[in-house]
Amino acid sequence: MKLQQFKEEINKINFSQDALNVMNDILDKAIEKKEITDDQKNEISEIIRLEMDSSNVLADALKEFSQSIKEYDDELGKIAEDAEKNMKEIEDDFSSDVNGVINDVQLAQTRDKLENL
Repeated sequence: MKLQQFKEEINKINFSQDALNVMNDILDKAIEKKEITDDQKNEISEIIRLEMDSSNVLADALKEFSQSIKEYDDELGKIAEDAEKNMKEIEDDFSSDVNGVINDVQLAQTRDKLENL
């Protein structure tokens, strides 16, 4: 592959702007001299390696962030489920208490009626 083609291909890859600037500078010098030195190759290789390492760190961080969001969502789901259960228990207890009061009132009314007979 010719150096100009290589430069064009490098610029299509989603490298950081700083990395592209350095690699383009190296490649422009190599294109001007019509050859690339081993040092220039090594420099470009090192930049690419650093960019890949950086991308891997970012991917790992995003994966960890995604997992944290999933765990948070799961926890919210459990909290909502527990709240729903608690509300059901409160409603059942209230209903039971109301029924008890109604029964007590009816019992008292029945006693009053019996006493008035």
